[in-house]
Amino acid sequence: MRIVMKFGGTSVSSTKGIKKFVEIVKKSVLDGNEVIVVISAMAGVTNKLFDAISKITFSNQSFVSDFIGELNDIHIEFARKIIRDKNLYQNIHNEIERLIGIWGRVLTSISYIKEVTPRSQDYIVSFGEKLSSSIICTVL
Repeated sequence: MRIVMKFGGTSVSSTKGIKKFVEIVKKSVLDGNEVIVVISAMAGVTNKLFDAISKITFSNQSFVSDFIGELNDIHIEFARKIIRDKNLYQNIHNEIERLIGIWGRVLTSISYIKEVTPRSQDYIVSFGEKLSSSIICTVL
């Protein structure tokens, strides 16, 4: 049977939540199910992204740099806590930095043009899910 499992931000924001999440997914797979996993952004990240969007058109480059650094640190630190294998950690570290780099260039562009369109807002907010799902894929 095909099963879709949706895990919210709280489920993927702590080592305890990740362990429980992995157990649930593994059990379902071992029971013979085809599992599709849908992951939310880590708890609080989506709100931070919307907050950045609301401020970006009125801010300077230091705001963008600080915010990018904060988001990077949150995800790198979380990955460090839950991924013990050095090679896997290095791979996800590189992926987080790649995604943050793309996201940062988008924010920087918006800070110059001083306009956020619905499309660019959706694109920016999607990075919360991209970052958390990349980490979770590495864990699985």
